[in-house]
This record gives sequence, C-alpha cells and structure tokens, in this order.
Amino acid sequence: MQKIDIYKKISGSIKSNIIVLEKLLEKIHKEQRSIERQDLESLELFTKEKSLALAETQTEFNQRIDLFQALKIPKNEKGFLSFIKQLSGPQENRIKEEWGKLNRLMNETQEATLLNQKIIHKSKENNAKIIDILKGKRPDDNLYSNKGERKNIPYQTSLIKA
Repeated sequence: MQKIDIYKKISGSIKSNIIVLEKLLEKIHKEQRSIERQDLESLELFTKEKSLALAETQTEFNQRIDLFQALKIPKNEKGFLSFIKQLSGPQENRIKEEWGKLNRLMNETQEATLLNQKIIHKSKENNAKIIDILKGKRPDDNLYSNKGERKNIPYQTSLIKA
C-alpha cells in the first residue's frame, strides 16, 4: 500500500474519531448543565443521548484500532508517532496535529465526565444529609464507628423504636 493511501486512511479515521468525541463532549456538557440545574427531565434526555454518543464513539475507536492493527501500527502513542515519521513531509505534520487534537479531546472528555461524577456524588451526599436532618438524625447519630464498633448514643433506642 502506498504512503498516500495509508495517510488518507489514518487521517480519515482520526478525523472521524475527533467528530464523535466532539459530539460526546457536547452531550456531556449538556448533561452537566442539567445536573447543575437539577432538571431531571432534560438530564434523562441528555443521559440517553450521551449513551448513544458513547456507543458511536466506541464503534469509531474500534474501527481506528482495527485499521492500525491491519497496517501494523503499534498500539501505544510512541509507536504510532514513530510509524507516522515514515510518512514524512506535510502529511506527517497534519496527522500529528490531528492526533494531538484527538488526545486533547479525550482528556477534555475524561475531565468533564469526572466533574459530572463529582457533582452527582456531592449531590447524593447532600440529599442524604437533608434526609437525615428531616428524620431528626444528627451527624453523630451513627450507631457504629468507622472501626465498626457500636457507639453508645443515649437516644439510639428511641430512634430504633420509632
């Protein structure tokens, strides 16, 4: 296979990965805004859209991996970049730029997902605290310590009976 054909295949694959990652990142940001607004209807919608975008992203990435394996391109980034050096010239620079953009998008996507997870986790903690307050429970009302030992709280029997 000629170098120009290899370049076109690799470039096309990376570009399609970039497009699906941009779509996924957009869905993640929409999901984040819904979480922040506590808009459950739009959150459900964006979560479904994100799931579809994730499936599309996985398909695209699998296709790129299959292409790389067919072309005997190493799976790690160092091996990929050394393979690309063989193309030389403007094609090498363009693929490096595309690859860099793909890596930046992957990092942004991962960071946005982690942020959403933290927001959701914090929201769950706050909801649990609110429920405990409504039940009349104080923060030190846990019947067991962190070591698993039973605490002696004077009003615990009345809480249990209630």
